[in-house]
Amino acid sequence: MRYPDDREVSSGGEFLREMLAGQREWRAKCGNNGNSYIILALDIETFGHHHKGAVEKFLIPFWEETRRLKNECEIVPLRYIFEEFSKIVLGRDDIYPGS
Repeated sequence: MRYPDDREVSSGGEFLREMLAGQREWRAKCGNNGNSYIILALDIETFGHHHKGAVEKFLIPFWEETRRLKNECEIVPLRYIFEEFSKIVLGRDDIYPGS
């Protein structure tokens, strides 16, 4: 598998480790010592239809690595993020018009 910048990633486990390293770097730059989250949205059709072998090479190793790194990361439903993290309330003037 390749990133858009042509770097290779060997498995979903490696992808998760790189993603968490990027999150740690971002948190350090922001001075965030508390919890944070990453929202990762994927179309499951991608794994069976568009990229043969992606379940075995990416998805399963990704899930296995989340279990191995359970002290560092956790897969949670989106509802958890809405319940546990503070919200920014936007007023009408804070939302830019769309096209």
